[in-house]
Amino acid sequence: MKIFKKGLCVLLAALILVMGMPFGAFAAVGEASTAVTIWDGTTMTAPVDSDNDGVYEINNAAELAYVIDHDGTINGTAACSFILTNDIYINDP
Repeated sequence: MKIFKKGLCVLLAALILVMGMPFGAFAAVGEASTAVTIWDGTTMTAPVDSDNDGVYEINNAAELAYVIDHDGTINGTAACSFILTNDIYINDP
C-alpha cells in the first residue's frame, strides 16, 4: 500500500507538470509575436489628442522626439499634458 501511494503521488505530480506546460508555451508564443518598431533616429511626428481631452498620446519614439524638439508645444500651441501609451524603443536592436 505504501508503494502504491508513492507511485500515485509521483503520477499526480507528473500529470500536474504536463498539464501546466501547454499554457506556458502558449504565453511564450504570444509574447514573442509582439512586433517592436525601432526608431530610425530622425523621424519626428506630432502626437495626437484623439479624444480632444487636452492630453496628447505619445505612441512611439518619433512622437516623443517631436515633443522634445518642440519644447512641449504641438503645432505652435503649448500643450501641457502628455501620456505614454506604449513602451518606446529608441535604439534597441
